[in-house]
Amino acid sequence: MKRALLIALLLLPGAAFAQEAAVPADASTVVTSDLFRLNLGEHQGVFTEHVVVSSPSFHMTTQEMTVFFSQTDGNKVERMLARGEVRIETDGREAKAAQAEYTVADDRLVLTGSPQITQGKDIITGTKIILYRRTNRLEVEGRSRVVLSDIGMSGSPASTAPAKTDKP
Repeated sequence: MKRALLIALLLLPGAAFAQEAAVPADASTVVTSDLFRLNLGEHQGVFTEHVVVSSPSFHMTTQEMTVFFSQTDGNKVERMLARGEVRIETDGREAKAAQAEYTVADDRLVLTGSPQITQGKDIITGTKIILYRRTNRLEVEGRSRVVLSDIGMSGSPASTAPAKTDKP
């Protein structure tokens, strides 16, 4: 069972997070850290200090990440909790937060602690940002702020014709 849990840790679901680091063709996700502790009784593994998670779809860095395994099937990851300077890069987007929790069952990522999502010049902030990856939805709780760099709405000053004047 120890080997199965270790393999499960090294081959975490690729949909969990994402980056550009070199990932071996036979592994969907690679986690590196300065220290790793596996507690079979608690059904969890803890990566600490300089944690880097790389997969074909994302790249994440954090100070600590706990991986929680199913109580009934020790090979199955149920959720992951990253704490401390969390930074996730994927598909031209970057998310930053003090904490990120990913739940496998509902493919949901919850960012807390001054969360911010940036894509180009567009920025979303709030108290809590929840991304529902499966349904491609996003919710912002608390005081939200959305900065859209160029939404190109008709009727905006940039898209209207100059005002007519009575002067020749």
